[in-house]
Amino acid sequence: MLKVGIFEVHYHEEYLNTLIQLFPNSDVYTTKQCYDNLPEEAKDKANFIFKHSKQKAKDFIENIDTRYFDYFFVNTIQPSMLDLPNWMHFNPHCKTILTLHNLNAWYNTKLILRKNLLLSFDSFISSKLKKRVLSKFDYLSFVYHPVYVYAWTHQLFPRAKYIEIPYSLALDNIKENKKDTIDFVIPGTVDNRRRNYEQILKGFYPSFEKARLVLLGQNLEDIKGNEWLVTFDGRVPTETYDKYLQNADVVVCPSLPTTHTINSVEEVYGTTKSPNIFESIKWRKPLMIPSYIALDPRLSSSTLQYNSSQSFYQQVLQLLESPDLLKDLKKRAFDNTKHFTLPVVKKGLEKLLQE
Repeated sequence: MLKVGIFEVHYHEEYLNTLIQLFPNSDVYTTKQCYDNLPEEAKDKANFIFKHSKQKAKDFIENIDTRYFDYFFVNTIQPSMLDLPNWMHFNPHCKTILTLHNLNAWYNTKLILRKNLLLSFDSFISSKLKKRVLSKFDYLSFVYHPVYVYAWTHQLFPRAKYIEIPYSLALDNIKENKKDTIDFVIPGTVDNRRRNYEQILKGFYPSFEKARLVLLGQNLEDIKGNEWLVTFDGRVPTETYDKYLQNADVVVCPSLPTTHTINSVEEVYGTTKSPNIFESIKWRKPLMIPSYIALDPRLSSSTLQYNSSQSFYQQVLQLLESPDLLKDLKKRAFDNTKHFTLPVVKKGLEKLLQE
């Protein structure tokens, strides 16, 4: 059995959970906050070593003895001077794997001026350290297949080997409860900087009988709920969040074409940054996304794509008027996501790592 270490002190708890399921009994270096956000099943499957609140990240990293591991996974390094300097003296003694969530932020070395000049200069200065940090890793991991393909095709990081690990694993034994509504669910914080809700709200008519649109996240945009539009003022409790997704009929991912995070460079959803489709994989649901987002071909037969409010309306209307079509789409979604189940992903990953 491989001896594995996993490092995550930022916020990708779902991906941390994925790695814990793939490598049980691993040593996990994290924060108490990340630990608290993990599902209970993950907390019993790993040995957790916590970074103390007053402990510097640099010291926490340098105290890790990697000699005892076959592989050491680092889930998140922010390409910023807030984080990169912490890794300058990282000296691993085992095979290492870094997950890249924002390709352009790691690849770009140019000065890109934004309104936030501090962010612009931070991104430019940090670019001088990125190659040195990347050189410490044997493998680069990508959580979305089209992003993996883009990095490989363009050979953005030629020194490292590439692997693919999905952000979430597909669950088994999902039982939907009977309900009177057909639910189209958009998971994640309601934030206009990352998603186009206006297109969806214009295309989702109140006249749709028994259909609901669920904005399943804290509502930062003050969108008003009603009998056909479900919204939440605060953070959605985990039990409630999971219940809505368990009983969802379709998961909707209305990502904008581009975004930029803590780095000033722009990321393209579906190409250099993964869209938020992983709840559809985890809960094995049909997916609706804008047509400009690159789609994992394994999900194509269970995914509907739209390019306007009108086309979104037509897609929804077709599903509501054709119960057999929705039933078939849900069956295909379940079948398609077998590629993301624990046994399949684990077998493929172990084969890659042993090559």
